[in-house]
Amino acid sequence: MRKRNILIIGFGSAGNRHFKILNKKNNVYVISKSKKTRKILFSSINQVKKIDFEYIIISNETHKHFKTLIELEKFYKNKK
Repeated sequence: MRKRNILIIGFGSAGNRHFKILNKKNNVYVISKSKKTRKILFSSINQVKKIDFEYIIISNETHKHFKTLIELEKFYKNKK
């Protein structure tokens, strides 16, 4: 089984749960401004925009989901 590149945006309880499950067999990247974790994190989409992600999980604050989706469309088209 090949490893997939997966991006998680937001690292609250939901993002952390997704990370724990997906990190076992995939390359998981996290964008978060949280400093509560020792995991390797990025602070903006600009730092990872050249990576080809197969899946992108938006798990930041609910009121930021649409804005995040619009921003992602600039760099990623036809992603799950």
